[in-house]
Formats: sequence, structure tokens, C-alpha cells
Amino acid sequence: MQSVRVLVVDNSIFFRDELADGLARELPNGSLVERAAAPVEAKDKVRLFKPNVAVVNYSMAAVTLDGKRFFAVLADLVDGPVVAFGALAGGKESALQAGAIDYIVKPTDGDVDRAFFKTFVSRVQLAITRYNLLPTAKKKKQESTPAIKPGSIMTRAGWRSARPAAAAETSASSPSVSSANAALAMAMRAKTEVSAAIPGVQRTAAVSAPPAVALSELPRATKKIELIAIGSSTGGTEALSVVLKALRPPLPPIVIVQHIPALFSRLLSERLNEECVIHVKEAADGDTVMVNTAYIAPGGKHMTIARSGGIMALTCKPGPRVHSCCPSVDVLFDSVVQNIGGPTVLGIILTGMGQDGAAGLLKMRQKGSPTLGQDEATCVVYGMPRAAFEMGAVEKQLPLTAIAPAIMKIAGS
Repeated sequence: MQSVRVLVVDNSIFFRDELADGLARELPNGSLVERAAAPVEAKDKVRLFKPNVAVVNYSMAAVTLDGKRFFAVLADLVDGPVVAFGALAGGKESALQAGAIDYIVKPTDGDVDRAFFKTFVSRVQLAITRYNLLPTAKKKKQESTPAIKPGSIMTRAGWRSARPAAAAETSASSPSVSSANAALAMAMRAKTEVSAAIPGVQRTAAVSAPPAVALSELPRATKKIELIAIGSSTGGTEALSVVLKALRPPLPPIVIVQHIPALFSRLLSERLNEECVIHVKEAADGDTVMVNTAYIAPGGKHMTIARSGGIMALTCKPGPRVHSCCPSVDVLFDSVVQNIGGPTVLGIILTGMGQDGAAGLLKMRQKGSPTLGQDEATCVVYGMPRAAFEMGAVEKQLPLTAIAPAIMKIAGS
């Protein structure tokens, strides 16, 4: 069996991780396994990761995405077969009707051993073979974009070519981060002006007017905000895109923890930097944070921030999982409370599963930080914001599209 790229989609964090890790051990060398917890996240990761087989919990068959059944959407997006799995042996017929090419029954007694994963891998191999033997007319139309091969590095040019045509846009090369804030501001202005001068370019984020947010509805900052700290998880890649694309300088530095694997934190940062007026980069150990810049924690590393001699700098190091996550929002928020202070930091919690970040956001609020949370109606998963709101960590809940205007009113100079 040749190396493959497998996307595991399951809303159960325990079995999803167990299955992904087990498949990774049994698949041929060079294979890559990625995981997603929800349909929206799966759609985003298909676009970035380009799997040639998707393995999906059949309990998600009833979920709709873009007005269609999730399985049908996934089958259209993945350049390869969709393999379903579930606890019920009787689910096979309906899974095949929904668009899966095979259905695997998972153990219900907790006995998930190496033999199970070996069988699973052989069924995945068989599914790929069967899919490749299908008449061309029965396969989805192949995308013309190149796949990301195991071990390859995704470049900015490669990302542009891999983006869907409907979302593609011409953009000037992004500026590098200058050590001087003035030079950084000049570079970002040039980035915006050059993009605006290219015929046919439509930069929605640069021209669309954000919804009005009354100052009376927002938390009040008692001191000038010098840092913005954001946490997000499931659905967060799209939520961050909505928020960051709508932000306009001048703004203090922004530090972000999004639950995401290492490869994708870099790809996400590059994509957002293409889309946004502010500069966006994957954080690196030792980065000195700059104004008008957003730093996304690298996957697999906890990100913390500290101050020395008036300069705030980031540390990005591997560490034990917190709330089953690395990077962890709570790890970042705790470092903000310990090393930066309260009233000068704006804390925000966005869509996500679980409760990572809730306790840290509460500590920030107790130290005087203004805090915001995404409301239930606009969350893909109202888990992290709910946990934070219910424990009193969120001063004001807002719909996703209102968060960027609120940030600018609270923290903009």
C-alpha cells in the first residue's frame, strides 16, 4: 500500500484521537493522518490538507453543511473515498446510500486493539482500490490544484494555487515584520494600497462596513489596552478569519491560541495574512510582539507571553496537554495574568468544544481585564464560550460579526 493522507472526522475527542493515532501507527511510511471534530472544521481541513481518503463517524450523517448532507458534501470535496464507521452493524446500508464507499463497525466494549487498527487500514486500502476502479463518470470532478505531498512545505504561491477559485484573489506580497512599529505601519499601508490598485481585485474585508456596536453595550477599559488575547477551537479557523479581516490599525499586538495541528497553524497564518490588512504570522519562540500584528500559536506548542524591560515577548515550547490541547488557551491566558496584568489586556473567547480558556479568562476578568465571548447563535460549537460565560468570565457576549468592531472600540487608539 502506498502512503496516503487520511482525514479522521469524529465528534468524540477520545475515539477520534485513538483512531487517528492507531491508523498513523499502522499506515505505510510517509502517510499523514489529520483529524477534525465538526463538519465546518472538516471542510476547512479538506481544503488545506487535501486527503485522499476520509474516515467519518456515521453518527454525523444527519448533520447538514451548506444546505446538504455532510456526507454528500465531503464526498464532493475529498479526492478519494469516504469510509464510514459506527457502533451499529445495521448502519452499513444507509451509510453506503449516504455516499460512503465502506462501513466499518467499531468495538463497543472498549476493546480497540492493534488488530482492529490493522483491519481498519486494510479496509481503507480496499476502499481506495475500489474507488480507483470506479468509472470516471462516477467519481467527483478532479480539482486542478496540486496536492500537498508528505514532507512538502506549503509555500505562499502553493497556497494561492490551492485556494478555491471563488475565494481566490490577487494580492501583493505580504511585508515582513519590521522591528520598528513605524516601518511596520508603512509596510501595511503599502500592502493595502497595492492590493487596491490591482484591477479586478475585490478585498471584501477592506470595503465592507462592520455592524455598529454601541459603546454603552461594551465592557469599558480602565486603562489603555496594550494586548489582545484570543482563544478558539472548533470552528475557530473561520471565526478568526471573520474577526481579523475586519480589523483596522491602529491596534495593540494580538496573541491567539487556536486548537490546530502544527502544519495547519502555519497554513492558517499564511492564509489570514493574505486576507487581512493587519499582519498575521505563526508565532515563533522569542518573537517580540508588535502593534498591528496577530500571532497564532504554533500547533503542538504552548504559547506564553512575558514582559522584560517594557518589551513583551513570546515563548513557544512543547508541553503536556492541558484540557487535551496543545497549544492551550488557558496556558496563554494564565501567562497573560501572571506577566502582563489585567486592565491593559482585552480577553476574548470564540467558538470551540470543551472548556479550555474559561478559567484563564475568568482570572483575567478578576484582574480587571475587559472580556468578550462569542454568542451561542453564531458559534459552530458553543462549548468554550458557554463554559466561560457560565462561570462569569465573559462580560459581554456578541455575535461573531460584532466582535471586530468591539475590539476596535475597546482597544483601538
